[in-house]
Amino acid sequence: MRIGIIFECLEIAGGGERQAIMLARALLEQGDEVTLYTLSVNCERCFPSDIASLRIVTPSTARRLSKSKIRFFGLLFQKIDELRRARELALLLPDDLDAINPHEMFAAKVAYFYKRRHPHVRSIMMLNDVYTASWSLLDDPLFGPKPRSFFARIRGAIIDRFDQIYVRAQDIVLVLNERSIALAKRYLRVNARVIRSAADVEHFQYKARAPIAAGRPIEILASGIMYVHRRYEDTIRAVALLRRGGLSVRLRIIGEWNHKASGRTYYEKLRALVAELGLEDAVVFSGAVSEEELRAAYYRADMLVAATHMQTWGLATFEALATGLPVIISKTAGAAEVLTDGEHALLVEPGDPNDIARVIKRLAEDPVLYSRISSEGAAYVRRSFSWDRYARDMRQFLAGENQARKP
Repeated sequence: MRIGIIFECLEIAGGGERQAIMLARALLEQGDEVTLYTLSVNCERCFPSDIASLRIVTPSTARRLSKSKIRFFGLLFQKIDELRRARELALLLPDDLDAINPHEMFAAKVAYFYKRRHPHVRSIMMLNDVYTASWSLLDDPLFGPKPRSFFARIRGAIIDRFDQIYVRAQDIVLVLNERSIALAKRYLRVNARVIRSAADVEHFQYKARAPIAAGRPIEILASGIMYVHRRYEDTIRAVALLRRGGLSVRLRIIGEWNHKASGRTYYEKLRALVAELGLEDAVVFSGAVSEEELRAAYYRADMLVAATHMQTWGLATFEALATGLPVIISKTAGAAEVLTDGEHALLVEPGDPNDIARVIKRLAEDPVLYSRISSEGAAYVRRSFSWDRYARDMRQFLAGENQARKP
């Protein structure tokens, strides 16, 4: 098959970028002809070892979409620019593709314009995050959102009505977890289907590890680009609770914060919290790291804590588990839908530092539990969540072997 994968920008080492790139690589290995189409690419920052061998096409005037800060008409101009850029990118896709795979909302617009010229080409949309003008995960009560004004609600409903046109033009819409099915139905009026993502089980090899020896410091890892839904503050507060209880605990947070202004703001907020709690000697922010540094961090740590709330999947969770690193994860993370508590991982209540601290202490002090989570979690992930499996599942949709349920 000749397949076009569409992604807005490939400029940072994020989970969505990783998924699109590894899908392309796996489909190539399975014998397909694959090209990535994107507005812009940074081969030095976006998984350089994985992206190097891929064919990537960008417009001659490659640049990001404009993000206007003007409250009223600025958003209109932004949407007009987005449609113009989507048409431009759609024209770069050749006429003889067998299938296209847009990732997220901008790419769905590219696919829409392409399908107007080639209505018989299958378009399988990968909707990793159901963010709409009317709803985002930041509307969840745990984030303490301000109520939307009447104007904002009306504006959001109008924008969503237009976005529904592009989403419903797809042959199938895929999401990563069951919760996203209801969100896609409510806000985008589409019947989505679930496909589970994966991890690079070849790169993140399993390594047997011994339980935590009594008396030595507990090394905790957290990983992911700085977004507020990571809830790193909950893990930081859990570290403070444990240290006040007499345990020696250290936390390392890996994740870029310079990708956007909100990331820098969140990072500064976390730094202030660390200073407030007197944890400067216990919490380290490592920023963005290389793939080799990340893998080494998984092997050095005693456990990974993913306190994220409402995240649709969680790539770091599965990478860590593949190496044999025990994981503590929030019950509202998408990954929690497929992980059995006490067998593959340990689940905690979202937004609850006390629960996180309790489970960290339990895992550190129970060698039988530690060994079971390490071995069973790794075996489960390595058996069930390879990129080869994800690509085969996706190819069934792209080839029309798994028919859509029409809305």
